[in-house]
Amino acid sequence: MACTSSPPATTCAKCSRPTDRACFGCKDAPALHDGVRSVFYCSSACQKAHWKVHKGDCKVMKERKILYRVGDTLQKMFYLYRERVFDKKIAKIEKKDGKLLIHDRDFNTEELSKVITEIEMIKPVPHEMCENEEDKKAVLVHLACSDAVAWMHHSVKFMLSDYVSEFGEVCVSLKNNKREAIGVNINGVEDGSFDHDLMMLKLKGSGEIYALDLSSAQFGYYHPVTPWFELVATRVKNLVRRPDDKEYNYFGGWHDRLLDRLDPSLHPPTGGLGPVTYSLNLHVSPVLKEGMEGWLRKKALGLEEMMVLPQRDFEAKQKDLLAHIDECVEAKIVWLANFAKEARARNECVQNCDGRVRQRLQTIKAIA
Repeated sequence: MACTSSPPATTCAKCSRPTDRACFGCKDAPALHDGVRSVFYCSSACQKAHWKVHKGDCKVMKERKILYRVGDTLQKMFYLYRERVFDKKIAKIEKKDGKLLIHDRDFNTEELSKVITEIEMIKPVPHEMCENEEDKKAVLVHLACSDAVAWMHHSVKFMLSDYVSEFGEVCVSLKNNKREAIGVNINGVEDGSFDHDLMMLKLKGSGEIYALDLSSAQFGYYHPVTPWFELVATRVKNLVRRPDDKEYNYFGGWHDRLLDRLDPSLHPPTGGLGPVTYSLNLHVSPVLKEGMEGWLRKKALGLEEMMVLPQRDFEAKQKDLLAHIDECVEAKIVWLANFAKEARARNECVQNCDGRVRQRLQTIKAIA
């Protein structure tokens, strides 16, 4: 990409006078390796006169800024979502030989023998076992890459469709992880390595390609957006093809793959808690997008309008948005809990009624 050379960032791009007034369109945009940078102007007259020169770069930078801010918002949404639907029973967390070892707690026989509802899959996040915020993030998203791709699908599409021309889902084998979060089963055996799922995006304006990885904290990477060429060059060992990729090789494939696993005609029940977890996410995850849409309507705010705000204003709006979405997710879970309670009560009522009828029939037979 050809880029315009500009004076140092402390001077006006048009007249070279000292100034600290950044171009609003590309202010706070991430600077990458292609030399495109935000520019500064001493006056609106200089900005107008320089616009033809700066216009192309400004649009590229603005598009990047929106992508990075949307990615940050989506990642924070995924963290709060995982905290609400956390489904792991953890016995302890320890650091050993540079690894974050996450020990499973066994499900007892009673839990495995009874019918478990979606709400009963939710377990408390072990905050007290996490030494710091980075450990907590790693635990929240440990082995949840497919969850991020599947259950964040609709939110990603809603927030980025105006800026992304091509969406994709990619499976990779990773290298150069900054940390290793490893599961340990009840027998003390550590998990092996797993392939990793993430999203790939191509921007409409610039054609730049990025990775969007909302669960990268388990590997010690805490920023969700990375230029694709950088990810491939530094962190990808190789691309991976799954056995069913031909059937689900499209954006939304992971969502549909997990949805299909709930269909007994496609996947006959084999026991286990996986389908209950899928059902939980299927019920709750739509609230993320719905909550976002509701908040934007309530604030009479456009998504792009929010994403290009000055940094401090953007952070305030983002915090308010996330709090609203968290409330929506909590309300949905409360609704699910009440629904499960009522359903169980109705079932017990029917069983008790059947029992009383059987007892009465036995009494009648005995008398006769």
